[in-house]
Amino acid sequence: MSCTGILSAAERPGDRLLVATGERLAADGVILAGRSEIDQSLITGETAPVAAAPGAEIYAGTLNLGQPLEVEVSAAADATLLAEISRLMLAAEQGKARYLRLADEQKARTLETLILLASEPPARP
Repeated sequence: MSCTGILSAAERPGDRLLVATGERLAADGVILAGRSEIDQSLITGETAPVAAAPGAEIYAGTLNLGQPLEVEVSAAADATLLAEISRLMLAAEQGKARYLRLADEQKARTLETLILLASEPPARP
């Protein structure tokens, strides 16, 4: 059993990583050894550090603020929670763009109608 640093982008489930103080985790995993505090603000938006101990889940993008941790990878690359959040954000942005396009089309039709109505001469009695 060997531990590797976070420098590799080729982590796979089952790999064990040693996460040093000040490093961001590159994969989701479970803490095997060590106690620390982690910054999960990239995932949760919460800025307060969270206690981390053996058995706790830890996610890609979290920052180790305290002592080194040994972590067993449970998900890596596109299978991480951070990757899923990124996919959801992209889908939301694309959906928003679609609605904005529909609103712009409706606005253009309304404007054309108003211009036509305004350009007609008034009816004579």
